Amino acid sequence: MEKHEEDAIKECWSELVKSMPVDHMKNKLFSKRILEISDLEAIDAMNTINKKNQEILKLVTRSQSPETYNIFITALREIPTRNNILADMVEKCNKKSVSYNSSSNTASANINADQTDSVGVDKSSACGEKWDVFLSYSWNNKDEVKKIKSYLEQQKWKVWIDDNRVAGGQDLDSVLSNGIEACKVFVPCLNRSYANSDNCYSELSHAKDLKKFIIPIVLGDVDPKNGGLKGKNGDLNFKITGLTYIKIKDFEDKATTNIKLNDLNKAVQERLIG
Repeated sequence: MEKHEEDAIKECWSELVKSMPVDHMKNKLFSKRILEISDLEAIDAMNTINKKNQEILKLVTRSQSPETYNIFITALREIPTRNNILADMVEKCNKKSVSYNSSSNTASANINADQTDSVGVDKSSACGEKWDVFLSYSWNNKDEVKKIKSYLEQQKWKVWIDDNRVAGGQDLDSVLSNGIEACKVFVPCLNRSYANSDNCYSELSHAKDLKKFIIPIVLGDVDPKNGGLKGKNGDLNFKITGLTYIKIKDFEDKATTNIKLNDLNKAVQERLIG
């Protein structure tokens, strides 16, 4: 595998870990002899889906076969229901990496050199750092959440978000857990997609277990009190009972959205400054 191909996979590591169907990827990569029986045993020994996918990605990126990347992309494109989203995402990162590396041999498509230590661990990861706000969200709402992040950063708050902060080879579960533990305010961006995500449910549950100060944001035209946050893990309305939530119905309505974001900023400010 070429360096730029490995970098592309690592840049998309977080979403791949969350979204790849383990059995599909195992079977496809095994049938093409990218994975061996011992590799399958190592994957099966992992106790969560995220960790199984991390093991798959580690094995793929360590492969010496020049065909590995193309086989991996083909396997992603054959995932039922994902409509090539994951494959297109990795391919986009790969093209960016090729372009970037051609203009600067010192650049990395995944992590800047000045952010890594001698063993390649991202120093900007959540471990050991204090964050003002942790944004928890479903990947389906990443564009809206990035707008929330941008607004909060304009107000000089230090915001943790998993986009580009989970480096290749890191344990996603532990990085997210550490991020929640290190934050002062936990902001879940709730809707039906969030309610149907095991990862999001775990993040919210962990924040509540730690008794973090929680400011829920409800995205879209949903009513939490009338089943709008029901998902496969139950009704998240019970998780936010007693909390004052901020509802952002439509980001295209910029005037109303700015008012709601200002409400969020005030709530964070009241908690952190008083």
